[in-house]
Amino acid sequence: LTATDNVDSSPGGSDGVLSETTLRLNAVSDWSRHSATLDAYYTQLQSVSGVAYSEPNAGVNGTFTLELGNEYQVNTAAGYQLGRESAVGPANTVSRSLRHTIDGSAGFEKATGKLRYAITGNVQRLQYSGGSVSQSDRNATLLTATLRSGYEISPAIIPFVEAEYGRRIYDEALDQNGFSRSSDRLGLRLGTEFDFREKFSGELSAGWLQEKLDDATLDPVSGLSVNAALNWSPSRATTVALNASTEVEGTTTAGSSGSLLYSGEATLTRQIRANLETSATIGGYFRDFAGTSEYDLSYRAGVGFTYWLNRYFGLTGRASHETVTSSDSTREYSANRVFLGIRLQR
Repeated sequence: LTATDNVDSSPGGSDGVLSETTLRLNAVSDWSRHSATLDAYYTQLQSVSGVAYSEPNAGVNGTFTLELGNEYQVNTAAGYQLGRESAVGPANTVSRSLRHTIDGSAGFEKATGKLRYAITGNVQRLQYSGGSVSQSDRNATLLTATLRSGYEISPAIIPFVEAEYGRRIYDEALDQNGFSRSSDRLGLRLGTEFDFREKFSGELSAGWLQEKLDDATLDPVSGLSVNAALNWSPSRATTVALNASTEVEGTTTAGSSGSLLYSGEATLTRQIRANLETSATIGGYFRDFAGTSEYDLSYRAGVGFTYWLNRYFGLTGRASHETVTSSDSTREYSANRVFLGIRLQR
């Protein structure tokens, strides 16, 4: 159960109590060569008291790595996510659309002495359904190809340079306002891979990202690109995870090109006892609208715990706060949540 003072995370949202039910499956291969993973979940939020509210969230992600020998490797991945549009999104209507995201990638890696080479192709499909206002002119497919070249300074540090080219193709040539929003994508990044075994691993990169729209009256969406996926274990029972990403967001607002979304999150996990896990999280996002001074800024923080009564049954709880400020006051809100539940695993 979750008690909150803003059920749907919207400006002027009201309080209520929600039930939250999640089913989750995690699978990892145990092969001498090659590897595969599968992660799937389904979460249903449903109002128990207060304003009527119902929201599904679901996803499935799989990876497969093929070891070809002679330091050749093929990496593939596929995923699907389902969620409802934000209450302060571009279609702020009584009935919000469902957002479907389909991802797929295939990549080839080769090591030659201390040199590392990789080429990866990605496809991402965004589609909207339902809602009281049609969002069909937002349906689009993004195709990208990424080239990476790195050099092994040591087995633990591999700097790299990465170039990306892509094309975003909208299903409809013109949106509801008559703008042609398909675009060409260019990206260039410098970064480093880290592998200090269980102590510190991951990668960090920074560079420039741009999407130039077909419609000459619309400004390109461009700016600094920062990405990170780092894991640090300062002690045996403590881990710190840092994740950051930069995304280009489209829009159907007349005269607007879209925005760059910078998001990040740091999570500290501590196992105090064999049957007691605690965590603390801080994160947020910054949305920078192209060609204007408009912005959205969010920050959130939370703490949580899981206390295992035995290896299959535990009590879990968390508390969190989120605040969104914006150049447009109609997009601002805050939300506080307290959750208490049980966890069963096998």
